[in-house]
Amino acid sequence: MGNAVHVVLPSSVLTVEPPGLSRLLKAYQILRYTSIFGVEKAVFFKDFSTSERDHGTARAFIEKVWNYYKTPPYLRRKLIPIDRDLRGVGILPPLRLESFHVSKRPYTGQVRPALVKRSADGCFADIGVGEDFAVEGECREGVRQVRVVDPVKKVVELTETKLYTGPETAFKNSLREVLEEYAGKSFLLATDRRGRVPSLVTDAKRMSGKKVVVLLGSPSHDLFEMSVAEGFNLRMFVDDVWNTIPGQKVVTVRTEEALIITLGIVNMLLASTT
Repeated sequence: MGNAVHVVLPSSVLTVEPPGLSRLLKAYQILRYTSIFGVEKAVFFKDFSTSERDHGTARAFIEKVWNYYKTPPYLRRKLIPIDRDLRGVGILPPLRLESFHVSKRPYTGQVRPALVKRSADGCFADIGVGEDFAVEGECREGVRQVRVVDPVKKVVELTETKLYTGPETAFKNSLREVLEEYAGKSFLLATDRRGRVPSLVTDAKRMSGKKVVVLLGSPSHDLFEMSVAEGFNLRMFVDDVWNTIPGQKVVTVRTEEALIITLGIVNMLLASTT
């Protein structure tokens, strides 16, 4: 997507699932679907029916699972400790971010994620090829983007080149807190089956050049119900309300299903303006 796109959804999308594989799958699906479309940030908020404890549980779980998948596969053993919450990650498909899809043989100019570490002998980077490369110039420890300077002499340098590594995460205490942060600075798009069907012609122009923020409801409460429970009118904050699944033939649509369908439509509309 050319525009920055953020998604906003309640943390209860996780806590309604029992601990184990089903909860892990839900966290993975949200990360996978947002990453497909290059979403810049995913914001999880506590809805009125979710306790502080459950919101905190969801936050810890999302951060743990997403950190695992957003770590390059060749660095996970060094960076991710064994954790019972991560049992089952091997069953799910790999995230396969473009930034992780690097060749086994590095070449001059290649940019790839690496684990940079300082030792008594100097500064080195693990770039996932079985042996460390020397870091030329500035040395900043941690997972960094490096550029291969010389694959034969095994030399790299830090680079400011931005590689997409999945959406950033943020956690908020209410829907209203999220809306107040974005209002007036973004195109705020709520999703609801009572909304209107988006238009390829008019809506593409309205969103062009703006940060688009997609808001989704929870498995048990829609955005209008949440706003009423918090004591405000949703339409006073959002720019539009869309029904992105007109004519649905099921009683309810899961949040993650609405997420990927809506992002697909937003992606198409934004692409039509470039």
